[in-house]
Amino acid sequence: MDAASHAPAVLLTEREREVADLVAAGLTNGEISERLGITFATAKWHVSQVLAKLDVQHREDVRPRLNALSEPPPRRPRWNWLIPSFGSWKALGPAAAALPIAGITAITVVALVATGGPRQVAQQPGPTAAPPGMSHDIDASGNAPPPIVYQGEVLPTGPGRCDYSGRDLTGLWASDQDLSGCNFSNADLEAALLNGANLTGANLEGALLRGASMAGVSFAGANLRNATLHNAILQGVDFFDADLTGADFNNAIVSANWRGATCPDGLPADDRGGTCVGTPGVEYLPVTRSVEASRQLAATHQPAPDFVLRDSKDLATTHTLSGYRGKPVVLVWYVSWCGGQCLTTLMSLQEAQATVGDRITILAVNLRESPAVANAALEAVAATLPVALDEDGSAGWSYGVIGAPSTFLIDAEGIVREFRFGTLTSPDLAGLLASVGVQY
Repeated sequence: MDAASHAPAVLLTEREREVADLVAAGLTNGEISERLGITFATAKWHVSQVLAKLDVQHREDVRPRLNALSEPPPRRPRWNWLIPSFGSWKALGPAAAALPIAGITAITVVALVATGGPRQVAQQPGPTAAPPGMSHDIDASGNAPPPIVYQGEVLPTGPGRCDYSGRDLTGLWASDQDLSGCNFSNADLEAALLNGANLTGANLEGALLRGASMAGVSFAGANLRNATLHNAILQGVDFFDADLTGADFNNAIVSANWRGATCPDGLPADDRGGTCVGTPGVEYLPVTRSVEASRQLAATHQPAPDFVLRDSKDLATTHTLSGYRGKPVVLVWYVSWCGGQCLTTLMSLQEAQATVGDRITILAVNLRESPAVANAALEAVAATLPVALDEDGSAGWSYGVIGAPSTFLIDAEGIVREFRFGTLTSPDLAGLLASVGVQY
């Protein structure tokens, strides 16, 4: 009997299986809520149900657990994204503000809206021997990926051993596979699951990759000329020396190494500070779905967007960012329900404020919560930092804030110098402040 035959049956609902697939792809609860068009709280509840039913404690254990199951995957959705206007995004504020759930330590991401219909995905068999030359970890359990089976056909893998030019491979499951040098030119890979795959040197010219999950994929030296990657998940991917001429990444979730790549407009990424973000074909990455917007704000040293926000303890008092010119400013967006990451960051900032005094301004910005909730988070760590209320999220929007904690360092002239997403420890903060001449 193969490994899959020993796997116990797990009764996941269709929605839970969708959530499990997205967790396996590395998405946060916020990104799952956006992808499925559900609230953050609902996404969090589904994730807890998935972990319980799969009998795993950690999100990184979901993918190997799914690989071991004999249960056929459900129909996967064809995603048609609806990117709301800023007014629509603001309308989500009251709902999002009603979700303060303490103890969540995952980075928390603001949700938008997606809709979709069903699509069939082929069932995958159990694990087999590991292909040679893989540059990625197979999975957390040490199991090799299953062979690729698509509509009853076992597809060959391995360096240069696969020619799928022009084929319809919609919904293909090929995570962690060695597909280096393979030919996927003009293939339909819509909604494919390719997380962790090795596509080094592969030919994907003209391929349709709309809605595909490709977290952790190596595209080094690959040909993606004129490929369509709308709404794809491209977190932690490597485009070193890849040819992206004519490729369309718009509305994709992208976090990538662009060094050495040829951007979609045919010009080198290295001539633009090592990124293609903001160039034709990569100009529409909504700030609510990618930290690239915040990173670029700091990387290109843009003027800090001004704002006027009410104080959490005295609503008659306002904080005007431009009024703090003349000394460095540290801004940190936080929420009460991001748990240890926000609390650690707030403690680090409190320590710095007590040490450096009035040489810098540190302003905590609460994202769309009530004054009482905003203040309670600081009181939990005995912090006395001033708190500004970003009540409708508009200030965070202007900085590309997608989650908490998000920290920005602004110099005395009002220029954004540094950005950090996630926990900020005291040593991290000391390094940031040193970059603007403040030692502590």
